[in-house]
Amino acid sequence: MEKLFKKCENEYVNNNLFYLNKNDVVYEYIVDNDIVGYGILRDNKYDMIQIYIDEKYENNHYGSELFKKMLELTNKNIYVSVNGENIKMNKIIRNNNGIEIGRNDGIYTYMIENNR
Repeated sequence: MEKLFKKCENEYVNNNLFYLNKNDVVYEYIVDNDIVGYGILRDNKYDMIQIYIDEKYENNHYGSELFKKMLELTNKNIYVSVNGENIKMNKIIRNNNGIEIGRNDGIYTYMIENNR
């Protein structure tokens, strides 16, 4: 199984699929020549991460793998917010040393210390 993680160069994806700010960067996670998901590193004061896994590739641990790759891109503490009902993403964040720092209207916010 060949896996590739790289900066997305597809203009359509970068300009149309996500609401990006000027300095946000989209990454592709490719497995056996299929794009299984995207990761976004938001350029704000928190270096926020977002990930998206195509439904047909869910339940294969790609979300966890992509999240870890995204964490490797920064040297700051990371803040991530997720809907409390998204059990899988909450588990991924906790498994990557996410510490819950707040809840608001069903949204959980975590901080992941970067010790690099």
